[in-house]
Amino acid sequence: MLSRARSFRTPKYTSLIRTGSDDFLVRATIKEAASERRLALQRQKTGKTALRLNSESQVKVSDLAKHLPVHTILPDASNLVFGGPSIRRVFLDWGVFHVEHLFLEVSRRYRRTLSQRNAWLKQEANERTSIKDDPWLPALLTYGDRLNAMREQYITVYAPIVAQTLSQLSPDLTVTLRYHWGGTQNIEASQQRMAESWARDVKFGTTHRGPHRSEVFMEAAGMPIAETLSRGQAKLVSCAAILAQVVLMNQEAASTSVVLIDDFGAELDDEHWKRFCTVLSTLNCQVIATSAAPLNQQYSWLRELPNYREFHVEQGLIAEV
Repeated sequence: MLSRARSFRTPKYTSLIRTGSDDFLVRATIKEAASERRLALQRQKTGKTALRLNSESQVKVSDLAKHLPVHTILPDASNLVFGGPSIRRVFLDWGVFHVEHLFLEVSRRYRRTLSQRNAWLKQEANERTSIKDDPWLPALLTYGDRLNAMREQYITVYAPIVAQTLSQLSPDLTVTLRYHWGGTQNIEASQQRMAESWARDVKFGTTHRGPHRSEVFMEAAGMPIAETLSRGQAKLVSCAAILAQVVLMNQEAASTSVVLIDDFGAELDDEHWKRFCTVLSTLNCQVIATSAAPLNQQYSWLRELPNYREFHVEQGLIAEV
C-alpha cells in the first residue's frame, strides 16, 4: 500500500477499511545505513488520500514509491509469462522507473499526449483530414521515441541478469528477452509507420502504434516460452525476472528492496523453493512471506537462512514462533 497506494488483491481500497471506521492509516520506517525515512499513507472512504514523507505532505504516490521498491511474488506469478502484453509492460516500467529518474516524467507526457491525440481523432479527424493535420503527432513521436529508448536500454542490461538468475533456480531452463517497440522505431521510421496506420486510427478513433502497444517477448530457442512451459516452469521464469529486478535496482539505483511472497510453497517443489531462497538470501533485501501452514514443518531448512523469523497470526494477534 505504501509503495503503490493499492493492494495487489484489489483496487477497491474501501475493502481494507475496518468495519465501522472511516479510514485506514499505514506507516513505515525505512532504515538504510545511516539514513532513516518515515512514510505514511491515509485513505478515507470519501476518496481523500494523504501522503507523508518525513512528516511532510506529498502529492504523488511516486514520491513514496521511489523510497520503497516493493516486489510481489503471488500464486499467479506465472501470468507474467502467460498473460497479455500489458502485464509485461507494467512490470517492465516498474523496473525502469526505479533506475531511470527521467522515465516517470517522459512516460506521463507520452500518456497525456496519447490521450489528447485519441480525443482529437474521435472528435475532429475524419476522412477529409490527413496526418499532416495531426497537431499531436510530433510530440507523440518525440516522447514515444524517448520512452522506447529507455525501455530498450533497460532490457539490454536486465536480460542477462534474468538469464543468470534463472540458471541458479533451474539450470535446465533458458530464456531470452526482447523488446518490441509497438509498431514504431526511431522518429523518422515511426512517421512512416504512423502514416500507414492513419486511416485505421481515424476509423476507430484511437492510436494503434506506439509504446502503449509494445511487448516484451520471452523466448527460448526462438519460440515463445508461453507455448512450451508448464505453470511451474513459468513461475520459475517469473521469479527469476523479479529477483533480477532486485539485483538491478541494487546495482543501478542503490535501492534496497522489499519482497512480498504470498502463499509460500505454491506451484514449486521443495528443491526449487530452496534454490529460490538461497538466491534471495544473497540480495540484501527484506522478505515477508505468508503461508496457511507452519513453514518450519514443511521447510525446516528455512531456519538455516540468516535473520529468519517466523510469526503466527490468529484473530488479529501476532506472536513470534
